[in-house]
Amino acid sequence: MTDHNTMTDEAFRAEARSFIETHYPPDKRHIIGRARWSEIREWYFTLSRHGWIAPAWPREHGGMGLSPGKLLVWIEEQERHGAARVPDHGINMVGPTLLQIGTPEQVAHYLPRILSGEHLWARGYSEPGAGSDLASLRTTGDVDGSELVINGQKTWSTMAHESTHMYMLVRTDRSAPKHRGISFVLLPLDTPGITVRPIRDIVGEANFCDVFFDNVRVPLANVVGPLHRGWSVAKTQLGFERLMHGSPKTPENLLLRLSELAGRAGLADDPLFCDRFAQLSGTSKTWVRCTPGSRRSYAAASRCRPMFRC
Repeated sequence: MTDHNTMTDEAFRAEARSFIETHYPPDKRHIIGRARWSEIREWYFTLSRHGWIAPAWPREHGGMGLSPGKLLVWIEEQERHGAARVPDHGINMVGPTLLQIGTPEQVAHYLPRILSGEHLWARGYSEPGAGSDLASLRTTGDVDGSELVINGQKTWSTMAHESTHMYMLVRTDRSAPKHRGISFVLLPLDTPGITVRPIRDIVGEANFCDVFFDNVRVPLANVVGPLHRGWSVAKTQLGFERLMHGSPKTPENLLLRLSELAGRAGLADDPLFCDRFAQLSGTSKTWVRCTPGSRRSYAAASRCRPMFRC
């Protein structure tokens, strides 16, 4: 397998761009909202077949082992092309957490199934009474022999109705301080006693779910890290999430798309749109007149000149 870290950024960018332009389905560019599994599964499988699905994982575990700089290039090229986000909780959160904290058995079982797309993961953190204060969660996991018996509810679980598995926090020691006595658990969502109920928003979309647990039995082997020490595991997982969702190119690409849409809609010379676009761009307040009645900052004008004909 090619070690892409030995390439220059320019060479790697060219290879990444060529791969995306060659393999990404043309009709799936710039999907509005979150892509459904039925829409994006073939792209996931293509990435998996070619070894591009887990760019930050170590090469010995099926990843590309990309350095942070190369990973940013890969993210930028996907955003530039308008590639939809694949179901990535397994790739970006579960896999790296298991590589750092999981047992060899957990790594051997879960990682290949994440790479192949057999396992799609949702998160079970928030609850009706434990959102911003997550440590107040009340979903319980009682030890019964070699199993945990889980009861409670999770909410706002993104795409749980299209997922096969969940990683979640449960309270396993009620007598401990609230940041202790919590365990990090992995479980299949087809386990008896689990009910997944989509939450429909005001426009009828269902991106989030309530998930109910009624005497759900999970092997203790599914606990990641020590029992009752899941808060530290969750902090490790959230560290990976911040890394993976920190691309500075995201807002720039969104602004580029907005300018393209504005041009198609005939708003290129609209003064109100020009002013608002400059505000969103976060540019200076030194204004330049472009067309009668419109104004934008010099920085904004320089970026959008091809579209807005300043």
